[in-house]
Amino acid sequence: MQDLDIETELQHIGEIAIIGPTGSAKYHFIHSLCRKPIITDHDIIFGRYDVNPELSLFLYGIGYEYERVNFAWDLVANKILGYIVLFDWYNDQSFKMAQNILDFLTAEFDAPITVAADVFDRPFPVQTSIFRPSISLSHQTQFTFCRSNNPASVKKVVISLLDMLINRLS
Repeated sequence: MQDLDIETELQHIGEIAIIGPTGSAKYHFIHSLCRKPIITDHDIIFGRYDVNPELSLFLYGIGYEYERVNFAWDLVANKILGYIVLFDWYNDQSFKMAQNILDFLTAEFDAPITVAADVFDRPFPVQTSIFRPSISLSHQTQFTFCRSNNPASVKKVVISLLDMLINRLS
């Protein structure tokens, strides 16, 4: 039993919420990093990404509908390191919903936010040197492009969010 306590003390956990409108590739995004994401009954996807033996990231894919904000934000907000707003770059409706999500998050929470425009397997609309690692929109928000089905691309989005968090702490 004592070994269990030692292991838990060494394991640090960070939690990141990936929020997107219905139809955004939250599952593919999480699956790019996590082996077996779990889909719950409430449009929530859960995945665990072991960064190293001392750190694991829990990724929560949360659906967002502007008309029905029925998620228990107050329960998870204090634990979340940051938010990733994921939307389909080639879908105008998805972009509008991402704007609503961003407005909601910036009004309600003070955590770092990365807005990730997902291009799937299409080419990026601008050269990657323009937006890598990301484009700062405010002290709380940054923007980047990604491919939700590409582990390296998804990892860069997560690292970009974590870098933003670290910069806020220093």
